[in-house]
Amino acid sequence: MKILSIKVALLAIICIFIFSPVVFSAETTAEKTDADVLVRVGDEVITQKDLETALKKIPEKKRAKYRDKTLEQLIEVKVFSNEARKAGLDKDPQTVEAMEKASKETLAQHFIKKYIDVKAEPSEEEMKKYYSEHKDQFILSEGVFIQHILVKKEEDAKAVLAKLKQGATFEEMVKRKSIARSWKNEGRLGWLYKGKMDPELEKAAFSLEKGKLSDVIKTGEGYEIIKVLEKSDKRDITFEEAKKNIRYEFFWKKKRELIDKYYEQAKVNKKPSEKDVLFKIGDESFKEELLAPVLTKAPEKDREKVRQRWVDYLIETTVLSREAREAGLEKDAEVIDELKRKTEEILSNVFRKRFIVDKFKVSDSEVEGYYQAHLEEFRSPVKIRARAIVVKTQKEAENILEELKKGIAFDSLAAKKSTYSADSKMVDMGWFGKGEKDPAVEKAVFSLEKGQFSDIIKTGEGYQIIGVIEKGGGKVKPLSEVKGSIQMKMMAKRLDEEKQRYYEKAGVKIISIKN
Repeated sequence: MKILSIKVALLAIICIFIFSPVVFSAETTAEKTDADVLVRVGDEVITQKDLETALKKIPEKKRAKYRDKTLEQLIEVKVFSNEARKAGLDKDPQTVEAMEKASKETLAQHFIKKYIDVKAEPSEEEMKKYYSEHKDQFILSEGVFIQHILVKKEEDAKAVLAKLKQGATFEEMVKRKSIARSWKNEGRLGWLYKGKMDPELEKAAFSLEKGKLSDVIKTGEGYEIIKVLEKSDKRDITFEEAKKNIRYEFFWKKKRELIDKYYEQAKVNKKPSEKDVLFKIGDESFKEELLAPVLTKAPEKDREKVRQRWVDYLIETTVLSREAREAGLEKDAEVIDELKRKTEEILSNVFRKRFIVDKFKVSDSEVEGYYQAHLEEFRSPVKIRARAIVVKTQKEAENILEELKKGIAFDSLAAKKSTYSADSKMVDMGWFGKGEKDPAVEKAVFSLEKGQFSDIIKTGEGYQIIGVIEKGGGKVKPLSEVKGSIQMKMMAKRLDEEKQRYYEKAGVKIISIKN
């Protein structure tokens, strides 16, 4: 067997997985009506159907957002693949091998889809039989639906509990104090079941009544306070509820068995005795040198995993692409379309790299020139950490402002006089940048320095006086930090200019974009 270079293998993988799926019309402009045509590329066209086919590979909710970008990819691949053929890249040995490899992978994938997956799909009767014979596996234990607040220190947990008992809402304290990821969901952990929880958490949760707060609970994560929102009794899981999991287990078990059967028929040997042989398929040997370049670049701790992934990939594509050919999938219309698309993508990618990316480089002096000419672009945004005193009347605010001007500590006045929230006399507003707070507040505080306080600010919450605790940002990032992004930006600009030149040469004309 002719061993592919690792560069070729990687090229094929990149081409297959990075580009969005595209399919081009083979007909000339004359064979299409104007109503169907979105773009003319010389005598060829890209149609509404081409665009819709490409968009099907994108989640439906995102299709409108990526419609223009997808059409742009259709144009680029068409123009560059044509240029690649003119340059003879379709006859380049490395490109030919990349296309052959993509062909093997495509055939293998379609064989799995059309033959293996179909056979692996369990019937309704099989799933029902399994369900009835394994009822003991489909029992749901008693459950609780809880909210929790997690902190690291016991004293912090006790302070949080005290605030809750004084009237602070659970959701507010979650947002302010919890270090668990669930804070984004108001501390909700969802349904948890007996026997599958932290023992201490389980003991507390199932002893609580709905809506009640727990004491501080020490768990493996830290110190927690929980609130039970709902409870459920032990019950049988219905077939409809269990069906998805049963189908999953059946499907993947059968699929693995079918693939293993094909491997057995092909006489796959993953552990050959011959020196420097990676694996064998029948009498065909695949040498270790095939993976040497990629393994030397992989971190030592990951090399065995990388090696195994490549072995699995190469065996699967080799064995199942042969089965696909024997089954006649090379003549299948869907396979033909996909092979054509991937050929176009590979040619386009090779042309783009060789005639544009490799041709145009951005020098260090150009990067430094851009940096010096656009310093403001690299200035970090100003951030402020502040605290607030909020009162109901302007007279109260005026009195507090006078006391602050006399030197009375901001913290002391906040603790005594602020009515900001039910659980705290003084509120740390945390770090924020422009555009994140009330415009009136921002206008006042961003002109202040650390330790200064604002005049009275009228907002929807009352009359506020803001004190600045810390102020950061506003500095220009050093060139060393932004060099990479500048190079990418300048390269992207050059690529776009060069791409437009090729578009003009190819006679690209955008007719319309239909919804």
